[in-house]
Amino acid sequence: MGTKAYPPQPMLHDADCIEAPTGAIAFPARSAGSMYPHAFPHYNCIGPGTIGANKSLVAAPIDFDPHDYEPSSEPLLQPTDAVGPLCKICHGNHFDGSPAPFADPIGPARS
Repeated sequence: MGTKAYPPQPMLHDADCIEAPTGAIAFPARSAGSMYPHAFPHYNCIGPGTIGANKSLVAAPIDFDPHDYEPSSEPLLQPTDAVGPLCKICHGNHFDGSPAPFADPIGPARS
């Protein structure tokens, strides 16, 4: 495994979704995979055609309740550049043993 720390991931919304955060900077759907590779899609506004149509998306932080690290066994949540498997609850990796704060609701995840 690598050495990248992943913070808890955001919820992605279509920029026109009524639940999308106000003031967030929109970005093209095709860049979501590199910006937020393990984000949670908002199922009310993101569907199969969202990426193909390259719609505008925004990221909203999720207020996760305090929780212990629960490593995911899903292959998609085990990136090779991460410190370890991502948590199945927040999709972060709790690299320091505690929930990390959300990185940035309007910019890419940081390492």
